[in-house]
Amino acid sequence: MTSSIEVTIQQPTVFQYVGHYITQQPSMNNHATILQNSVINQKNQGFGIEPAPGVHWTRFQGRFVKIERSRGNAMATKPFESIKLTTNGPPLPGSRDKRHGREVLQDFLFHAKEQYTTSLKKLMVLYEPDSQSWRQFGNPIRKRNIESVILDKNITNEVLSDISLFLNSSEWYINKGISHQRGYLFYGPPGTGKTSFIKAVAGAIGYDIAILSLSSHHIDDTRLLTLMVNLPPKTIILLEDIDRAMPENRAKLPENDPRFKGMAGSVTMSGLLNALDGIVGGDGRIVCMTTNHIEQLDPALIRPGRCDKKVLLDNASDEQIEKIYLQYFEGEIELSREFKKFIRVMMEIEGDAFISPATIQSILMEHRDDARFFIADEVDKVDKLDEVNEETESQNIVNKMEK
Repeated sequence: MTSSIEVTIQQPTVFQYVGHYITQQPSMNNHATILQNSVINQKNQGFGIEPAPGVHWTRFQGRFVKIERSRGNAMATKPFESIKLTTNGPPLPGSRDKRHGREVLQDFLFHAKEQYTTSLKKLMVLYEPDSQSWRQFGNPIRKRNIESVILDKNITNEVLSDISLFLNSSEWYINKGISHQRGYLFYGPPGTGKTSFIKAVAGAIGYDIAILSLSSHHIDDTRLLTLMVNLPPKTIILLEDIDRAMPENRAKLPENDPRFKGMAGSVTMSGLLNALDGIVGGDGRIVCMTTNHIEQLDPALIRPGRCDKKVLLDNASDEQIEKIYLQYFEGEIELSREFKKFIRVMMEIEGDAFISPATIQSILMEHRDDARFFIADEVDKVDKLDEVNEETESQNIVNKMEK
């Protein structure tokens, strides 16, 4: 007489949909638990809550739905949890709704998925490895506007155009017998915005990010393949500092450490290469790698098919310096040019040939309330530069006379 479906935490994607739905039902919070470290806001001094384990009731499409939430050992790092949904099976006598309960519960799942997806339009989910699958890492984060990452030349448009062409060419890949996957390597000095750009790109194309640390002693070749197979849909795999994950650059497995007892170690080069282009590839998979030292990477790792596009994010150019300034002080075009000159003078005094975009942002963040903060210092710095140049010229004359 009834129809039921059960969703467990071992089906993480569907479990997220249903779990999100029940937390949004005010009527189910009469029996609730407090969310850890949660305060709604300063004005409304309330704590975040969610439906507690037990039996709850809700209405969906005119039918009562019984929701049984059960949880295993609550003290475990990750307790087993399940949600069972039950409603009447055959339609009730006299009811205008002639559908069977199975159809209603299917609609329930689709509705929960749509509600969850809508809630994430401005947010992005981060994932981390969890045994043989992935789990959500913290709360969803706000998507970063692609225009907030200032890159040199036309790099942003080139990358977005390349990804768009890739995502819209699945039939072409299938017809050609090519695995539908794309690999990107973002390389350059520290502080040039590699990770920030990847996050912004993911937000622009509506993807989440799965962060994978190959240097972890808890991941070996077999587990890496399994994680690749179980990757959540529409998710970018992010391999940061890939040069540090190479066997010759990794720290050795700690000896006599009970935390790593029975573990063979981390991923090998062969295991990584197989994971990137082996049998688990395809289905629109995007892999992004970052490195500060491209020269240390094995040529086999960055060949086409594993790494299809290499993008250099370099130190700040004159154009970047001006654009970053305008990002903080909109409309101050003349001041942006003066700021660029100020930075170049400062670099010459310090003896630095290059400056990173992160350093530029740090300077502007410190003076974000004063667009003309550098004007008073500029004269002093120019005078110091003249003194440096005079000393250099005098020393050159002395050297010539001695010679």
